[in-house]
Amino acid sequence: MKASLIGRMARLRMLKSAGLVLATAGCATSLVLPAAGASATRVPHAAVYNIPQKGINVLFYDKSNLTDADLVTNSTKTMKYVKGLGANYVSIAFPIFTDSVTSNALTTGYGTPTPARLASLVNAARAQGLSVAIRPLLDEKTLRPKWRGLLAPTNLTQWFASYSAVIAPYLTMAQTNKVSMFQIANELQSLNDKPQWKAVLTNAAKTFKGKFQFTSTFWNQGMTTTTPASFGLDAYTGVNVAPNASVPTLVAALTGVFKIYKLPVPITQASMTEVGIMAQSGAYKTPSQVSLFGPPSPQALNPVIQANWFSGYCQIVRTNKMQGIYFWAINFPGDASAAADLIYPARFTPAGVLAIKNCFAGK
Repeated sequence: MKASLIGRMARLRMLKSAGLVLATAGCATSLVLPAAGASATRVPHAAVYNIPQKGINVLFYDKSNLTDADLVTNSTKTMKYVKGLGANYVSIAFPIFTDSVTSNALTTGYGTPTPARLASLVNAARAQGLSVAIRPLLDEKTLRPKWRGLLAPTNLTQWFASYSAVIAPYLTMAQTNKVSMFQIANELQSLNDKPQWKAVLTNAAKTFKGKFQFTSTFWNQGMTTTTPASFGLDAYTGVNVAPNASVPTLVAALTGVFKIYKLPVPITQASMTEVGIMAQSGAYKTPSQVSLFGPPSPQALNPVIQANWFSGYCQIVRTNKMQGIYFWAINFPGDASAAADLIYPARFTPAGVLAIKNCFAGK
């Protein structure tokens, strides 16, 4: 016991000397990162934290002209590519729909795969040895200029009943096809703290016996959740740094971002469920605004932006021993490596791919 205590004290001294510590109060955990200008301590390769969930997001809008045979072929190709990046997890996002931010009804629509079609991707992933997360994602085309984080249904009881009905067949598919995790709520910021989620999860757990995860784009100080699911954060808060900023500069800038967060679980139980950015100058300030940069684009391709963003968030996940990191995203169908230089929709540049591989490899 004495040797163990001495070892823990030595590790703590090492973290403090690097300026990296965790501040804990009750069950909530805040992230503490180096102050701007602080020198970074180089961690020996052997000591690099091995991230449990090394994930890639695949966005699946099912196309009506894609035959079942083509779907299987493309699923295999895509999941081989994901595996080749060094991932051990894939999160498959698919669209569900609502008419407006005040609507009480959710539906499937054009692009929503049937459970059987979605199972093709799940089975292809599992054949590559990948664990699978399922991610129903509310489509925003009918909500613009607003977004899914601003929903204000006029009847919460009806909205949650409708949501439960829409996801029910996918819970059955997930259980049948040995999905590892169901991401039960995704970027629904305005509904994050509603107590109805507990009933949704209780009912969902009657069908699906795997893990559940609750994800959010933001999680502000003082917000609470009644859900028993794990927690994931989608990393889309911008930082005001120059396009040529180094990775340490980015990490230091993100210190300020995390000051507004007080996670509903200890940070070691949380994941970064979306880490994505366009490879263009200006994207650091608005990493979520894909439409501002897509072709035809006023901004030139700048792969360093994407590579450094990926590397910076990988460092944050390692430092805080988080459960996972998921890079956004590959748009299905197709082999992302065949169009790796495109800004959109193939969002991983060669430099970004290298950063992902290095992250997953512990480099």
